[in-house]
Amino acid sequence: MGGAFQTTRALRQRACFAGAWRSSSDSASIAVTCPATGEHIGDVPRLTREAAALAIEAAATAFTEWSARTAAQRAQILKRWHALILQERERLAQILTLEQGKPLAESPVEIDISAACVEWFAEAHQQ
Repeated sequence: MGGAFQTTRALRQRACFAGAWRSSSDSASIAVTCPATGEHIGDVPRLTREAAALAIEAAATAFTEWSARTAAQRAQILKRWHALILQERERLAQILTLEQGKPLAESPVEIDISAACVEWFAEAHQQ
């Protein structure tokens, strides 16, 4: 099952922070397996303390920048995120099934619920 999904655009085997996809500086990684089958589906970087500190700093900076935006600007970003979730619904559902062992028939529903939450917050920002 894993090989077919590893090539999807939605599956990343790096960490994203400070505006970039990153691997561990020492190339250390943690294996990710499907709990339903035990199959290896990918690896995620085992980041260093320095990388964690950089990620925390980047999050603080992003929060400051996010807070400076108007409610309408934040709503627009959230609406775009909502659209992207729905656009990648099937791929995200496949990844959810792989990493959690959830039946594939249930995963799209969970993606829809997540998208609905993002949409709700987008609409809340417009009021």
